[in-house]
Amino acid sequence: MNSSLTSKMSLFMVLAAVLFCGSAKAQAPAATEYHPGDTLKISVTFEGGDTDKITAVSMYLVNSKPPVDQPGFQSDVRSRDSKQISPNTFEISYTIPENIASGEYHLNDITASFFKAADRVNLSYGPSEFPAKAFTIKNSKTLVKPKIKDVRMP
Repeated sequence: MNSSLTSKMSLFMVLAAVLFCGSAKAQAPAATEYHPGDTLKISVTFEGGDTDKITAVSMYLVNSKPPVDQPGFQSDVRSRDSKQISPNTFEISYTIPENIASGEYHLNDITASFFKAADRVNLSYGPSEFPAKAFTIKNSKTLVKPKIKDVRMP
């Protein structure tokens, strides 16, 4: 093989490697683990019925097995922060607090609110009415519950 052809093949292989490596990085999956300070977001799309009357949506997440080294830490989440992002679709967001227990949180309820303020009607949707979703939260904070040594009367 002549050196010109070898050089062109080498250049092609380098360019191909750069292109393929670059696209693989761009397609990296979204974070599967959340930490305090991160914002967890989901979108919910409704169909049929009175979808145009929905004014807000909330989600409820539950961690059924919080770690023993995080007593008193929050192990369930009710997020009421939502915004409509397109017809029939709402985005719900939740900023992970510092006092949340580590573990796997399952989407246990989605509630749609209809109408405004005093006329509000809420409809809840259980896990059998939407695809199962789970989120892993990691919190490095721990707590060892102190024992009470003594209680005295003054």
